Amino acid sequence: MANQNEVLKALSTKEEAVSPDLLASELRSARATIVTYLSRLKKKGYVDGGGSQWYITDTGRAALEREAEIPTTKEDIGEDELA
Repeated sequence: MANQNEVLKALSTKEEAVSPDLLASELRSARATIVTYLSRLKKKGYVDGGGSQWYITDTGRAALEREAEIPTTKEDIGEDELA
């Protein structure tokens, strides 16, 4: 099951607006789940659109870039900082 971050990442790979049906198929999730996530992401300003046409915004792309900069694994952080 997909999460909001995976929906945002999937949208970031698209050059044009896409439908919730396409995202649901790609992410192997229910259409209703994808629509819920899109609505939540829209409230944050990360995506825009509606109905069958959704796309990532510049704010959404920036959020993905910020996330990529945050260390999330032991290898990213380094052993010394975990002690």
